[in-house]
Amino acid sequence: GVVFKFYAKKPPVVKYYPQDKNENFNMFCIFQNTTAQDLESFTNAERLLSELELVHSILSTEPHLDMMIIDGSLYIPEIFNNNENYYASKYNKQISGVLKRILDTCRQNGTMLVGVVKDSIKSDFCAVCGKMIPACMDSAPAFKEFLSFDYRQAIQLFKDYDLFYRFLSEGERSFCTRTFPRDNSFVPATDFERYIKANELGLHSYLLKAVPMDTPLKVEFFSSCDDKAVASIVERSSALLYPLSKINVNYSEPSPQMEAHKRVRIPEQDFKVIVDIIRQKTGYCSTMLQKRRERKPF
Repeated sequence: GVVFKFYAKKPPVVKYYPQDKNENFNMFCIFQNTTAQDLESFTNAERLLSELELVHSILSTEPHLDMMIIDGSLYIPEIFNNNENYYASKYNKQISGVLKRILDTCRQNGTMLVGVVKDSIKSDFCAVCGKMIPACMDSAPAFKEFLSFDYRQAIQLFKDYDLFYRFLSEGERSFCTRTFPRDNSFVPATDFERYIKANELGLHSYLLKAVPMDTPLKVEFFSSCDDKAVASIVERSSALLYPLSKINVNYSEPSPQMEAHKRVRIPEQDFKVIVDIIRQKTGYCSTMLQKRRERKPF
């Protein structure tokens, strides 16, 4: 994690969390008779838990942050609602507990919590556009041109990023929509969902195109479902994210997020040390422990 403090007339000050370098990894036992899907669920849950614990630690140490950016979605149904997978259900309560503490801390500190998603295969915004077109035909005659072809089927061919890459210009953002819960009648099934319902919160998202030659960013945040509260967070978060996300004209991502990505990479020499430690504990040869894409059979 990184904390940027920007100033008007001097360079930004950057603090790194945790302070230890290149020793921030956990080692787990060998999983026997475990499917690849279970292993993926375990690694995703363990990674998410460690990231959220670090976020809470930073928020507790830095109470005056304007905005906290989390890499990825703030709500992952595959982990929160998966009771069939052992590892997902095992981590459910831990992840829910940390995320609740994060939301409470952000509320106390006045810090905006946003999740920035770089890549997504969802079509939530496309579906909303398909429903809006008939309602706009009376007020905007140009929309009647959609009647000349099956626009519903055409929109289904697009993902959100594909469609809004074409719709949005640089510096523009989409409308904001509530992605969870879809309506107020939902019945909470987990501790976190009960927390959401008790505090009358919803997960909202919008798309922001920061540079002309890259797909938009999807920005998620939790807020009350009051229109003014949602609009306020959208305006403030987009005003902060836009200048941070156009450092490179060909690639859109907030600069603090890019710096965190750079820091989280394990240098090749350190990776070899990890492989040697695992080899000593398991007895496997180092060749079998290399990353799969580096063990080509030719």
